[in-house]
Amino acid sequence: MGSNLVYSDTSYGPIYSDTYTQTTNIRINLIATLSLRANSFKHSIFISKADYWNSAGELNQNFTEQ
Repeated sequence: MGSNLVYSDTSYGPIYSDTYTQTTNIRINLIATLSLRANSFKHSIFISKADYWNSAGELNQNFTEQ
């Protein structure tokens, strides 16, 4: 990618793996999908890194190792 790269940016997309109910203290597990959209018809998006960090600030999973 290096010299052919048109634009590089870092984005943060908050994704929550669980939430609490409004009336009780019960956790509900979630499945999340992150959607990224290109705003150019001429250029593609290349994802070089996608990490999932837990709420304690610890790396939970690196999706780009696979």
